[in-house]
Amino acid sequence: MLYPEYIFSCRMVRIGTDPDYHNEVSRIIYLDMKNYCSTFLLMQIITFCVIIINFGSSQDIKQRTPSDVLKEAIEDYNRGDFFSTVRSLEDALPVFPAEDMFEVNKYLAFSYSRIPNIEEADKHFRVLLKIRPRWRPDPEESSPEIEEIFMSTRREMSKEAGMCSCFIPGIGQMMKGENMKGIVLLAASATTFIWTITSWEITNQQHREYLAVEPGDTVLLNRTYDRYNNWYHISYVSTGVFIAVYAFTVFDAYRIRTDPRSARVMKNIQFDYTGSENGWQLGYTVRF
Repeated sequence: MLYPEYIFSCRMVRIGTDPDYHNEVSRIIYLDMKNYCSTFLLMQIITFCVIIINFGSSQDIKQRTPSDVLKEAIEDYNRGDFFSTVRSLEDALPVFPAEDMFEVNKYLAFSYSRIPNIEEADKHFRVLLKIRPRWRPDPEESSPEIEEIFMSTRREMSKEAGMCSCFIPGIGQMMKGENMKGIVLLAASATTFIWTITSWEITNQQHREYLAVEPGDTVLLNRTYDRYNNWYHISYVSTGVFIAVYAFTVFDAYRIRTDPRSARVMKNIQFDYTGSENGWQLGYTVRF
């Protein structure tokens, strides 16, 4: 005789008319439900503990101000614990105010350089240079690794800015964080370019009018020639101005400048000149 099958908790028990079968099924169901309830209760307790721990940690973070986090991160960096510096600053990065972003990205770039993680260091150095385009690490607080990665980042940014300025003058300056200069150079380049095209068009028109004058009309011939000659020179001058503005824009985007506030710069330069009957000698002394 075939009996139906009872399925519960991955167990299969045959149910028949024998009372022993029913007792066995009841006992298995009871044990399974007991185990399930115990497991469920344990999971609830663990979940509650995790929530309490996370809530306490979040309250501790909320009580610490961004300036406290930055101060502790700087202390970790000075102790040589670069991983703790990165962990603290990255976790609190969204809550830092704008005035602290320079210092935050500086110590992130320094820490990633010392770990080393060149890709992340490059990313934060780019942020620094957009905030302060002429900044350079102070030799007293940097290291050869930091200086090498920083200079590599500056060279790459200068190449990218120069290439962009070749196509659209002024964009390279904006990429380097010099927004006002970029806007001025973009406006100057556009103005001189439009004026150059316009002046050459007027020059060609005056030239056609000059060629259309009858050779016998000397007065009109001289008048039209003077107008054509004037516009011819104006066109050359406007072309030269446009080329000068364009060249300066590209050169300025390629150029790497340093900030005297953060770099070791020359504090005193003294020139010495000595003359005699046989000639003269020029020398200089540089004090740092």
